[in-house]
Amino acid sequence: MFTELYEMENIVVLDMGRYGFAELKYYKPPHGFEDAITFTDSVALFEEL
Repeated sequence: MFTELYEMENIVVLDMGRYGFAELKYYKPPHGFEDAITFTDSVALFEEL
């Protein structure tokens, strides 16, 4: 569903198991991601996306 958005905007969402989810945005080598947001609630993650 969000695959095209991820590819266009350089976004990665990781499932961290019992710790929740991480949304990583805008990867810039060699420094890494410019923005990282963590979510413990999948509904909040869905609304953010």
